[in-house]
Amino acid sequence: MKSCRPVFALVICVACSVSWFVRAQAPGDLQTKAAIKDDQLLSGFLNPPNEARPRVWWHWMNGNISNQGIQLDLDWMHRVGLGGVTIFNGSLDTPQVVPHRLIYMTPEWKSAFRSALTIARSFGMEVAIASSPGWSETGGPWVPASQGMKKMVWSATRIEGGKPFAGKLPHPPEVDGTFQNYAVPGRRAADGTVVTPPRFYADAEVIAYKVPDADKTQAELNPHVTSSGGTVNVAALSDGDVNTVALDLPMGAAPNASWVLFDYGHPQTIQAVTLASLDGAISIFDDPSIAIPEFLESSDDGVTFRKIADIPFSSTVENTASFDAVTARYFRVVFPVQPAGVRDHDHRITELVLASGARTNEWEKRAGYANSRDFFAIKDPDFAPEFIVPRSDVIDLTGRMTPDGMLEWTPPAGNWTVLRIGYSLTGHENGPAPAEATGLEVDKLNREDVKSYLDQYLKMYSDTVGEASMGETGISWLLTDSIEAGPQNWTDHILDEFQKRRGYDARPWLPALTGVVIGSNADTDRFLWDFRRTLGQLLAENHYGEIADDLHSHGMKYYSEALEYHRPSLGDDMEMRSRADVPMGAIWTWAGKPGPDVDYLAD
Repeated sequence: MKSCRPVFALVICVACSVSWFVRAQAPGDLQTKAAIKDDQLLSGFLNPPNEARPRVWWHWMNGNISNQGIQLDLDWMHRVGLGGVTIFNGSLDTPQVVPHRLIYMTPEWKSAFRSALTIARSFGMEVAIASSPGWSETGGPWVPASQGMKKMVWSATRIEGGKPFAGKLPHPPEVDGTFQNYAVPGRRAADGTVVTPPRFYADAEVIAYKVPDADKTQAELNPHVTSSGGTVNVAALSDGDVNTVALDLPMGAAPNASWVLFDYGHPQTIQAVTLASLDGAISIFDDPSIAIPEFLESSDDGVTFRKIADIPFSSTVENTASFDAVTARYFRVVFPVQPAGVRDHDHRITELVLASGARTNEWEKRAGYANSRDFFAIKDPDFAPEFIVPRSDVIDLTGRMTPDGMLEWTPPAGNWTVLRIGYSLTGHENGPAPAEATGLEVDKLNREDVKSYLDQYLKMYSDTVGEASMGETGISWLLTDSIEAGPQNWTDHILDEFQKRRGYDARPWLPALTGVVIGSNADTDRFLWDFRRTLGQLLAENHYGEIADDLHSHGMKYYSEALEYHRPSLGDDMEMRSRADVPMGAIWTWAGKPGPDVDYLAD
């Protein structure tokens, strides 16, 4: 409401001044109509041209479409003075309320769309279409798996230096999901059956780095782990599997929190905690400002504990908090009782790792698996030099691995980690759209894939209304709504794109995308900033820029929103919209109570 008041006040003032003008200019027998006709400003206000009239988003929900409904809607919209419509084909589990549901892009649906275009144009109304079924973002059933949104994945193999190694590197995860082997659930088809997500995987690089001597695995440290409830599978807590529950921890009843306790038997130095959980404590509809984060604390005697660090929230399954080194015998991860407003939940923990070595703070966000409201607010602790991997201890082994994953290599002395790096799908689909019109979101960082997507999408509409009706006198605009497709941090040729834009090779720095500190905190931070900047530029140029170019080649124009509150995609919001003919923003108000002030920071 705050954003609406000034506009409302302005309209009242203008209306009052117009009323005064008419009275002042029409004394006696002076005709009001003549005064209006002679004054272009006044007549333009009372009967504005189309470009000054508001547009409306016209939602065709889950096939509930009829010719009678189209006629009635457009009659009303024209009568109240709207200048145009943007047609969205949405769903949101809308029940069937018409005798015969019209399925997207069937002959019957196309006939209804042609009717809508004809009627709207006869009223002089502009007609636009959304950039995909649903209202985010650019995806559909015609997107092949190889052109879907992608993320970096990896497997890590520890090998001993100073002697030959010959073995098959484990295959990185190839499931669809936001991080490693975290899997998105299958969605429901129109007939209610579960749709198995399409799969894609490709190898990218093989990178090895020497592990600092003091950086021990959790298995090597061998803590005794207990919890406030539930049996702990200690080995599974650090096996790298973020999709299989190692501990099902019941939520504590107020005022008692839940906890997991690590007892090392002697003082042990810890510098980071990583938690992966499937409990989904915070969703985009919860208010993170009132949620209480999990946290880590330490104790020398197992009785008196002191807090070390909060474990951050994010949209991905795993999160890491790093801190100045703490030496203690006991460490406890605490899961507080959540206040009203955050839904009840148990804690389905898939990974819980306390690291003796250096880890980049909140590296999952900084590597592009999630987003942050303020990357500059994320600070790294001062790690001692012996915990940091020198740039010279990173080796590119890509040419040594055979296509089946076999590697033969004799590493120098010391312990080494070999990363087999590849990329698979995030699995995100367009939506909320009817089941028949739902499919993979296209790779936003690949210009050729975006062009292929849009060419097919526009052809479906040109086949519906005729090529002559694509442009100024027919479907004249396309709109991209707020991008709710989530982050992606990989695409084909991303390393070449990075080299071109940043001027150096990203390969020696790739372990930083798994939390490893290379060179120094500052060096690692600079690389991660450069990596995110490259992702943002590719999104702006290859998604939004390609859409604009393609539309203009069809004689069409482009409306574009970009980011909104709780809709994180990496990139610069203004840069994303810079290619639009009309850049757009969004501000939400909530029924019942105002949203928190942060809602108004969306645009």
